[in-house]
Amino acid sequence: LLNQLLMKHTGLSEEQIGPPSRVMRWCCTIFKTGPISNLFQSFGEQRVLAFYGIRANESLRRSGYARVTISGVDSKPIPIDEEEDLYAIPASTAKIGQQIIASPILNWSEFDVWLYILLRGLDFNDAYRWGFSRVGCWLCPMNSRWSDVLTRLYFPEQADRWREQLIRFARRIGKPDPEEYVDDRAWVRRFGGAGMENRFAGLATRPCGEGDDTVRIELERPIVQERLIEFFKPLGRVDLVRSRPALEEFLLKAKLTNGWTALRLQAIEGDTVLRATVLGARDPARVFSLVRSQATKYQMCLRCSACAAVCPQGAITVSADQDFYEIDETRCTRCLECVIHFGST
Repeated sequence: LLNQLLMKHTGLSEEQIGPPSRVMRWCCTIFKTGPISNLFQSFGEQRVLAFYGIRANESLRRSGYARVTISGVDSKPIPIDEEEDLYAIPASTAKIGQQIIASPILNWSEFDVWLYILLRGLDFNDAYRWGFSRVGCWLCPMNSRWSDVLTRLYFPEQADRWREQLIRFARRIGKPDPEEYVDDRAWVRRFGGAGMENRFAGLATRPCGEGDDTVRIELERPIVQERLIEFFKPLGRVDLVRSRPALEEFLLKAKLTNGWTALRLQAIEGDTVLRATVLGARDPARVFSLVRSQATKYQMCLRCSACAAVCPQGAITVSADQDFYEIDETRCTRCLECVIHFGST
């Protein structure tokens, strides 16, 4: 099922990117946030009110959430009700820019939830009767060992298929004892692409010239200017007046608060060498790290829609079927979230 869903949404297979782990939960982005983001984009500028059933005491991270968040709010908390603890605050963790997120049971305890359900005779998932304390995806890497025991008890056929798939993955990446790797749940702690074909896909930046303001990056994928520029729009707005088409150079005017004034890219059509010059940078090394990230994405992009899902402005459109990746400059605020969220270095 995991492979079927992955192929449906991205045209990829689990063999290409590996199973999700606690650190790399690509499943949430590809199967949930990405499709929802694509749906919301079809609504145009219309806002969407989403209700979350999360509770603050479920995790340390959720304890910092507000009961109502409005993405794109940059000022102080805005009171929207007389109730003192109900505020709309900037949502740096909001994944979809059009959402107004309401979490009505944020401050409830688990006892409160069950009391509400039982008093009102509401239906609930039978898995809670079977002993599961949390009910979600049964193969989730965030599940506890107890959940794994119950899964093997109630869903033995699916559990065996999943275990065999994990063992095949462990063999593929060269684990000396695949069964132990799986049964000890080492796979849930997997980080990075060790053993995968794209393990060393990260590109190197090398000095170009005598100064420290220019680097060159050698790509494996030939440059297609129209596609390449899309990946660099988060680093600056294309300045057609100051660009030099005859030299196949593009100037991207940066957001000043990001720490540099402009970025000049020389990207010769069909070539495999990209040259980048940063102007007015307080920390050129940081800028070149961002350049490397986007160059790597250009080379290795799988059209998985993850970048689109984390964009708080809904500025990125991705289509795996049409091999399409586009950033709307009128909506992009150069917040760099799509650049730094995944790294790609």
